[in-house]
Amino acid sequence: MRGLFEWLLVIAAPVIQQKLSTLRVNGKIKLPIGWTTAICACLGFILPILATIMFLQDIDKMGIMCGNGAVGMAIIGFMVTIIFTPIIAKRSLRKYREKNQLAKV
Repeated sequence: MRGLFEWLLVIAAPVIQQKLSTLRVNGKIKLPIGWTTAICACLGFILPILATIMFLQDIDKMGIMCGNGAVGMAIIGFMVTIIFTPIIAKRSLRKYREKNQLAKV
């Protein structure tokens, strides 16, 4: 069950970014989309490393000496961050601008 937690950490940053950006577009929070993107980009590089360390500790307790899967987990986490962070930011910024322009008219 612990392995599931590590994989959730790997994808947590884009999920947090999506949630915070949606709240910003709807006017529920005042945190700018740029700050949300920056925070989640940093988290997107920190959380996969944390998940990798946790995974390596778990497999060490089991007596497994190969950590290739853990390194793959970190690489996948970095790729998810690199791909999805700008996509979520651009989409959220577009929705935010559309919603604010409609409100001004």
